[in-house]
Amino acid sequence: MEAGVAAEALQCLKDRQPRSLDYGAGSPVLDIQLTCGGRIGIFVRPIANLASYVAALRQAREARQAIIVQTDLATGEMHVSPSVVQTPGNLFVRRHTPPIRLIVAGGDPVTLALLKLAPQFGVEPFLLRPLGPALPPEGLAPECYDRRYLDEALHDLRLDAWSAVYALTHDAHTDLAIASKALKSDAFCVGILGSRRKISNRLAALHAAGITAENLEKLHLPAGMDINARNPMQIALSILSQITANRPA
Repeated sequence: MEAGVAAEALQCLKDRQPRSLDYGAGSPVLDIQLTCGGRIGIFVRPIANLASYVAALRQAREARQAIIVQTDLATGEMHVSPSVVQTPGNLFVRRHTPPIRLIVAGGDPVTLALLKLAPQFGVEPFLLRPLGPALPPEGLAPECYDRRYLDEALHDLRLDAWSAVYALTHDAHTDLAIASKALKSDAFCVGILGSRRKISNRLAALHAAGITAENLEKLHLPAGMDINARNPMQIALSILSQITANRPA
């Protein structure tokens, strides 16, 4: 099937005409069948202005904004905009969203395990470590590392709807300050590492800090899904699983 799509795509680049491909069980292309016994439709179209299209996608990603690409399946004409534009015709609508960003605070083995595993999940890590080492952990870009005093770092921290925040410092004051900032923001997922015995005290402290019941719905105490995790890598996996399960559509 891949070879068939590639051949159609090359022809599309030559004649500049879009085409709909139909492969699998019940399709008219009898010599290409899927091993799973299913059926798939593929739309192939030329991109009229590739440079502008790529620039629009790059700009949206750098600004961490969602962008909508609407394609007319009859003509192949594309429209890029921040929201869906209702127009007549048979449209295919695709929403490009920024990558999930994980802001993690801490310096323990779980934190380091998260920084290592996150990119493998397509998650961009960012480390808050007030007064930490001068250099970031191995593999973490310098611009994704903030070692300033906590008040300064939190003041400048911008959290959007594709941000997850996990406080793993094991310091009650620091963890609550970070969680309070995150719960009042657009961040979709917030967690604090610790034992279940501390949950009631932490919830009381967050209520006292003005956190509403609605905002608390995105808080996970303790951090991570219950997968019987024991070591740092397992706990990091449980946190990334939680982020994956709750990520915005």
